[in-house]
Amino acid sequence: MKKESWKLFVILLVIITAVLLLWDITIAAGYLAGGLLSALLYFRNASYWGEILDIGTVSGSRYGFHFLINMAIMAAPMIFAALFPHILNIFAVAAGLMMIKITVTVEVLFVRKGGTHENTI
Repeated sequence: MKKESWKLFVILLVIITAVLLLWDITIAAGYLAGGLLSALLYFRNASYWGEILDIGTVSGSRYGFHFLINMAIMAAPMIFAALFPHILNIFAVAAGLMMIKITVTVEVLFVRKGGTHENTI
């Protein structure tokens, strides 16, 4: 993602968290936690696949370990939210984990300056 995409990510995360904070603090906390973890997962994946492209080959055990760590990062806040619903809302955590996808979707749906979509590939 580009700098503009990250700015949009932060703006959306702050605005949505602030709106949810007016509604319920557990929902806002869950959404914020999920959003921050989605950014962490994005950076982990970008780093991992950058290394794989530099090396040129994929090791099965290395990919499996990366996959398991990513699943643990996604599962941990969901399990925590299920065990402590008075702290985090599990549905808000799940929505927050989709924050990168939400940002990309919002970015693609709205036309940029000049009336055309910018090439993102």
